[in-house]
Amino acid sequence: MPRMINLGGVIVKQVVAIDVETTGFGKSDRVVEVGVVVYDLDSNQIIGQIDTLLNPDRNIPKESSQVHGILAEHVSLAPTFQEVSDFLHELLSKNVVIAHNADFDLRFIRQEFLRIGSDLEVKDVECTYRLTGQSLAVACEEISFEFRHHSAVEDAKAALAVWLAKQDRDTSSVHQAEHLPELQLFRTVRRSHIGLAEKPKGDSSLSGLRLNLTQSGAELTYLGLVDTSLRDFSISQVETLGLSEFAAESGISKSREVQLREEYLDELHRAALRDGIVTDVESEYFNQISKALGSQRTLEPSNVSTELPPAGSLICVTGTLTYKGVHFGKAEISTFLEEKGFVFTDVLSKKAGVALLLQESAGSQSSKVGKAQAWGIRRMVTSDFLSLF
Repeated sequence: MPRMINLGGVIVKQVVAIDVETTGFGKSDRVVEVGVVVYDLDSNQIIGQIDTLLNPDRNIPKESSQVHGILAEHVSLAPTFQEVSDFLHELLSKNVVIAHNADFDLRFIRQEFLRIGSDLEVKDVECTYRLTGQSLAVACEEISFEFRHHSAVEDAKAALAVWLAKQDRDTSSVHQAEHLPELQLFRTVRRSHIGLAEKPKGDSSLSGLRLNLTQSGAELTYLGLVDTSLRDFSISQVETLGLSEFAAESGISKSREVQLREEYLDELHRAALRDGIVTDVESEYFNQISKALGSQRTLEPSNVSTELPPAGSLICVTGTLTYKGVHFGKAEISTFLEEKGFVFTDVLSKKAGVALLLQESAGSQSSKVGKAQAWGIRRMVTSDFLSLF
């Protein structure tokens, strides 16, 4: 594996990952937190980071605070953007910049530079949202990188890990960089300084679902902003105005906005039906999102049969579980089934005559679940099956 990397014919020695939190989505909105990590591709290490709240010189709407956890009183003593601008300009203008939904983050950074009479030209941008087509949480799950939204700098590290994985590079050093000293700024105010270190930002509404959003450019960015807004299962009037403003600036018509929201719901619908069972949780989740997006669409939970198959039936099992304090692995489930007059099999085949597949959860995505769904083999959650005895 090369110690450095070739991007577009240029040998790159370090990259800069960035994430921002803002007061909203519009032109008048401001950055309230910035997180930057600088990664050296030669040593495969994070060599520095910036992690600070920023005073936006304006109020932070309640709806935005509910997303990122930052209140106006938290940033009253924080530096302004101008106080950190020189250092940010140096980092961002001279390096490859990585971000998840990069169009959004860099748009706000550029707006901040324009406000102070400056400008920023970023020559090379790597957007992990476009690389993966997934929310940051899902993209991290797919590479087995432990991640939960906590702050801008943690999101920047997560985006960096996703990008490194896409380059077939090791991501372990990203987690090992938690206690590195910050790159020197005039001053910083971190979440930990004001007691917010353990207060996570709201989980993305896509956090547990792998979607296949096929849009590109501004439309993909718009869907990313919709997802950010839906962290609290609602879209406020302020957020609606911000989304509309972004759409107008990006050439997305009002009718196309409506279509994009419906396409977003279409993908959630497909994701919920992927295993053939709509649970009560999935139904409630979809209906909340649909209402927030102004749609009349609903998704009803599946009517799953709990009728036992006849004695002597062949039953296959996927996964394990703990039920009423007792662990049920393959051996325990096999013994239980034999005691109840059924025949256990660990092989799911189309011709064997399997009457029932027991799966560890309603949302199980195992290969056996996929086969059972395709072949019309009845399924039941193992705990529901055990509760019948």
